[in-house]
Amino acid sequence: MPSRHHLILGASLVGAALLAGVAVRSVMLRLDAPAESRLDQGWIKVDAGLTLPPAPDPARNAATLAGVDANTNGVRDDVEHAIAAAHGLHSERAEALRQAAVTVQMAIANGGQVWLAREQGRVPVVNADDLKRMLEQSTLAGACVLKTFGADYGDEGRRAGEAALRQVVEMLLDTPERQYAYAQVMPLTPDEGSLQQQPLLFLNPCDGLLRSLRESAQSAAAR
Repeated sequence: MPSRHHLILGASLVGAALLAGVAVRSVMLRLDAPAESRLDQGWIKVDAGLTLPPAPDPARNAATLAGVDANTNGVRDDVEHAIAAAHGLHSERAEALRQAAVTVQMAIANGGQVWLAREQGRVPVVNADDLKRMLEQSTLAGACVLKTFGADYGDEGRRAGEAALRQVVEMLLDTPERQYAYAQVMPLTPDEGSLQQQPLLFLNPCDGLLRSLRESAQSAAAR
């Protein structure tokens, strides 16, 4: 059972998802799609050749903030296994949850750098633009997950998407150290005003998320 503090940390991404879902829902309802195709189709590209990495050793996986990511796709291997078990390996829902996991992992990594800098008496290395980008990515990640679960078409899809997203966040924040690192860079609760200023009006928030993640990678490579 996750602690109350654990759940509050996860509220940042889930809260962002709620606001993002409302904003994007007002842009486009795929009402022209047949009912059976409205869920889990057309939002995010899935690599049909994707394979699962080996299940990691639990002790080794818990020993560092990053954990084990043998296939270097930005998703901790134990979380990747859990997503596949719950939603299949090649579904859009699984892919959206994997991308959401990437955003949390990035926040943990950046938070770890801030934590280390403070421990060493240095100025934290994450600047305001990086923080803004992380919040934008978590917001878009939440919107993408909700889209793939059919949040545009009723409360059932929205609730299912929120539950799946919350579960992934809780899995990623499964040690006190990971929780603390995440809290260094992400707000414990979303600020509604700042979230509404984010560029949420993508016809497809999954495309916006992948674009933002590519920009982050390019920015990091250029430093």
